[in-house]
Amino acid sequence: MAENEEKKEAKKEGSKLILILVILQGLTLLALIGLGAFVFLNMKKIKNPVVVQPNMTMAKNANTPEEILKEEEKKEEKKKVEKGEKVTYELDPFIVNLMDENGRRYLRVKMDLVLSSKKAQEEIEKKKPEIRDAILMTLSGKRFMDIASLEGKMRLRDEIKENVDKLLMSGKVLDVYFTEFIVQ
Repeated sequence: MAENEEKKEAKKEGSKLILILVILQGLTLLALIGLGAFVFLNMKKIKNPVVVQPNMTMAKNANTPEEILKEEEKKEEKKKVEKGEKVTYELDPFIVNLMDENGRRYLRVKMDLVLSSKKAQEEIEKKKPEIRDAILMTLSGKRFMDIASLEGKMRLRDEIKENVDKLLMSGKVLDVYFTEFIVQ
């Protein structure tokens, strides 16, 4: 009888060990599924890396099809405009307080807009208050750290270009040139 009890206890211990192993495997599987879901959901938050190209300043990789299409459209548009006439429009200087702590820093910017046609220039003259307002809002929403680097200035240039383009119906802003850029 003692042998039967020992066999029963050995079976109980063996079944407990198997049960513990099955539970541990289940927990490991759940942890791996959770980790996989976390990585998958956070992959969208990872930005494209910045790559330094030999003869260029800092540039982003155009990895997505949308970015590639935008780049191709920009190239085609520039080719069309290069055949036509470009117009440069000089804006009056802008002086704004930056959004830094205590509002002690200000920015003085003078810029020229390169337009796709004379019609765009005429439209800018008609919509000058709207365009100045859009640029002022863009500039005054910046902090010193946003515009201190070359990359920050280039982003600001692109943002101004986009905001002014939204207001134009008969032409486009091809480029924005800062002719004066002072932060104090």
